[in-house]
Amino acid sequence: MNKLHFIFLLAMLALLCGWSFSCSEDDDADSAQDQSDDDDNDNDDDNDNNDVSPSDDDDDNDDNDDDDNDNDNDNDDNDNDTSPIAYEYTIKVDNLPMTDVTNRLDLFVEHGLSMMLNVRPWDITPDLLTLLAAAREAGVPVIIWPLLDWNDGSWGCEDTLDAFIENALLVADYIQPQAEAIHQFAINMELGHPEIDELYEYFANGDWDAAIQLLLDNRDQARFAASLAKVEYLIEELAARGFSAMVSTYPFILDDLIDGDPDIQDIADIPMSGAEWARWAFNPYTTEYGANLGLPLGADMVYEYAHDAIERCGTDVEITVGIVSADPDVGYDSVEAFAADIAAAKAGGARRIGVYNLPGLLSMDDPEAWIAALETPPTTPPAEPIVGLLRSGVRFVDRLLDAIP
Repeated sequence: MNKLHFIFLLAMLALLCGWSFSCSEDDDADSAQDQSDDDDNDNDDDNDNNDVSPSDDDDDNDDNDDDDNDNDNDNDDNDNDTSPIAYEYTIKVDNLPMTDVTNRLDLFVEHGLSMMLNVRPWDITPDLLTLLAAAREAGVPVIIWPLLDWNDGSWGCEDTLDAFIENALLVADYIQPQAEAIHQFAINMELGHPEIDELYEYFANGDWDAAIQLLLDNRDQARFAASLAKVEYLIEELAARGFSAMVSTYPFILDDLIDGDPDIQDIADIPMSGAEWARWAFNPYTTEYGANLGLPLGADMVYEYAHDAIERCGTDVEITVGIVSADPDVGYDSVEAFAADIAAAKAGGARRIGVYNLPGLLSMDDPEAWIAALETPPTTPPAEPIVGLLRSGVRFVDRLLDAIP
């Protein structure tokens, strides 16, 4: 094991054995993200009681918040708006033929749901235009979610970016006749196949040396900068066609943003920071990460990342929960667990909530019960120490990368 591997092994031990540190005590880390953040999570320059940010999200018991939707649990008496929060729910649609999706538009209409529609290269057919026309007529907002074939990497990352951009722009050109049906494009940035599969296999087998080497091999700051320029080109080209672009990614990227550099994004091959995204979406899938990392992750993971997402990226952030599936290896074990994640996302401040995914919902014994769970009121879940340890491990890796040329 070489020196770099040893350093990264220490980071992994920090995650597994419980080393932790408080990033909120590091002034330059906060100033890199927000020059006016004083770590009391109120978006102002001091620890005063005079917050005015619409995404206030504080716990300072102040009496001058500007609304009741501030997630501060302070029961303050000087709010000016006591109207209920208007939540927006988006169901991801993955791996369904376009004709099948068209036939289920009634579900979206009945429950006032938006759709994030997966479009792979073979979906660029007249059936796609038929679906978009029907969605437009029915008043169902559609977000286009372009992906590659699974064997070609699926998501956007440095290895797949050229093909990913080509496909995304092909989709954008093809759907122009139904452009008014499209709310936005969702650019899904994740480590592609087969690397992500190899990484999870290393984790499962305890082969930390191989996992570390895979991530270190990805680190290339010059390539990262060039890839970010490609991402910016994609955003500009979509805008020229009349579409804004949101980014959908790992929740752990929020831990990467703290110190003001994209080290974690670099080793994951997913250039995002610095691009002009219309909004951000984070996917704290408790079932998937719990299974892949072998950790008992619950609703507190959703709550913590939702809260941080609102603080760092604004109230327009989307938090997507999952996975809804009849497969016990990857899906929720009960509708109550799903409802707990929904409640946690709301308690963390999320007003836009996504669910992965429609085929899973339709495969449940009682799909209506799962859809009804979307209306679960906000509830702060019990703290889960493992979530703090997980996040500390990611942040520790991020800090160690600063020390490696």
